[in-house]
Amino acid sequence: MEEPSELETITELLREKAKALKATKKKLKKVEDKFVEKTKLYLTDRENLARLLIETYNDPEVQNLLSVEELGSYSYDALKPVLEQAKAREHQKLRELTDADLIPDMQRQIDVYKEEFKNFNDQINQHKQIIASNAQELDQCKADNQHKDALIKELRKDNDHMKARMNSLQKTVQEQSAYIEDVKEVYEDTTVKKADQIMGQFESILGMGQDDSSEQNHLKSRISNLQDENLRLKRTLSEMSEDFERKQSEESAGTPMQESTTEPVEAEPVTADITLDPKYLELMKELTHYKTSFSEKQKALEETTAKLEEATRLVNMYKADIDKHKASTKEYLMKKEKEIERLKNRIKKDTRKGSSALKSGSDSVNKSSELLMESMRSDIPQEFFDESSDLETDLASSRRVSTFEDVALTKNSKSEDHKNNIQNIDNEGGISIEYVKNVYISYLEYKAMKNDKEAKQCEKVLFTALKLSPEQIKEIDKLRKKYKNYKFWKLLPQTSSSKKKKEIEIQNLIANSAKAQEHGKMIGDKK
Repeated sequence: MEEPSELETITELLREKAKALKATKKKLKKVEDKFVEKTKLYLTDRENLARLLIETYNDPEVQNLLSVEELGSYSYDALKPVLEQAKAREHQKLRELTDADLIPDMQRQIDVYKEEFKNFNDQINQHKQIIASNAQELDQCKADNQHKDALIKELRKDNDHMKARMNSLQKTVQEQSAYIEDVKEVYEDTTVKKADQIMGQFESILGMGQDDSSEQNHLKSRISNLQDENLRLKRTLSEMSEDFERKQSEESAGTPMQESTTEPVEAEPVTADITLDPKYLELMKELTHYKTSFSEKQKALEETTAKLEEATRLVNMYKADIDKHKASTKEYLMKKEKEIERLKNRIKKDTRKGSSALKSGSDSVNKSSELLMESMRSDIPQEFFDESSDLETDLASSRRVSTFEDVALTKNSKSEDHKNNIQNIDNEGGISIEYVKNVYISYLEYKAMKNDKEAKQCEKVLFTALKLSPEQIKEIDKLRKKYKNYKFWKLLPQTSSSKKKKEIEIQNLIANSAKAQEHGKMIGDKK
C-alpha cells in the first residue's frame, strides 16, 4: 500500500481547512447578526430612557448629560447628583410661585397683549376696507373711461361722415358751376346772334334805298337803342358772373353766404327784356336753389364742427381728470401699502416679544401650578378642592388661549429664532450636536470602506469637538491597538459598495481554493 504523497496530504488538509473556514464564517455571520440585533435593541432602550429622563426633568444640565450618544457614557454616580439638583430647582420654582401676586401679574400682562393684538387687527381691517373702496373707485373710473372712449369713437365716425358729405357737396357745386358757365356761353351766343340778325335786317332795309328820312331816322334810333340795350345786357351779365364768382370764392373760404339785395334791382330791366328766354329764368331759379341749399349745408357743417370741437374738449378734460385721479389713487394706495407694511413689521416685532413672554410665562405657570397643586393636595382639606379645580380650569383655558395665540403669532418667527439659536451657539463657541453626529457617521463609513486618510481627518475633527487632551488621545490609540480586529462599524447598515467588496473577497477566496485543488490534481496526475 502506497503512502499518500506530500501534495495529496496538503491538498486534503486545505480541503478540510476550507470546510472548517466556511463553517466558522457561517457561525461568525450568525453571531454578528445576533450581536447587531441585540445592540440595536439596547440602543433603542437607551434612547427611550434618555428621552424619558429629558422630558421628566426639563433641565439644561440633564439634557446635556443625556445628549451624549457614545456607548458606555452614562454613569449612575454622575446622573444622580444632576437629577437631585434638577428636583431642587423645581422645588425652588414652586416655592417662588407661592407668591400670590405673580399669577395675577402674568394674567394682566396676557390681557394687555390680547388688547394690543385686537387693536392691531382692527387697524388692519380698516386699511383693508380703505383699499377695497379705492379699488371700487378705480373700477368706476375705468368704466367711465371706456364710456368716453366709446363716445370718442362715435364722434370720429360722425366726423368722417360729415367729411364725406362735404366732399360730395363740393363735387356737386363744381358740377353746377360748370353747368352755369355753359348756360352763360349759350346765353351770350343767343343774344349776339339775335342782335346780329336784327342788325342784318336793318342793314338790308337800309340797303334797299328807301328815301324816307323819317323812317330812316326812326330805324337808326331803334338800332342805336338796341345796341345800347345789348351793351347794357352784356355789362349786366358780366357783373352777375363776377358777383357769382365772388360769392363762390367766399363760400369756398368758409365765410357765411349773404344775399345781395341790390343786384336783383339792377337785373329787373334785364329780366323784363329777356322774358322771351324762359330757359335762362329756369337756370337762374335752379342756381338760386343750389345757393340756398349750399348755404344751409354749410351752416349745418359749421354747427357739427363746433359740436365735435366741444366734444373733443370735454373728452380731453375727462381724460385729464381720469389721469389726475389715477395718479392720486396710485399715490394714496402706495402710501397705505407703506403704512400696512410698517404695521406688519411692528406686529411681527411685538409678536415675537409677546409670544416669547407668553410662552415662557404660561409654560412656567402651568407646570408650576400643576406641581404645586399635586404637592399641596395632601395638606389641603376636601372643601378647597372645588376651588383648586376651578383654578386648574382657568389655568388650562388660559393655556389653550395662549397656545392658540402662540401658534398664530410665532409662525413667522420660527425660522428667525432657529437662525438666532444657531448664531448664539457659534458666538458662544459651542458645537452643534448634529454636526458631531454627521462627522461621526462619516468616520464610520470611511472606516468601513478602509479609507484611513479620510477617517483620520474625521478623527481630528471629533477630538477637537470633544476637547480631548493628548493623554486621552494616547489612551484611545492604545485601546485601538488592543482591539484591533474588532470591527465595530458593522453595526451600521452595509452600503452597496461594502457589500460588493465583501462578495468579491468571498468569490476570490473560493476561486483560490478551487485553483489550489486543480493544481493538486494536476501534480498527482503527473506523478
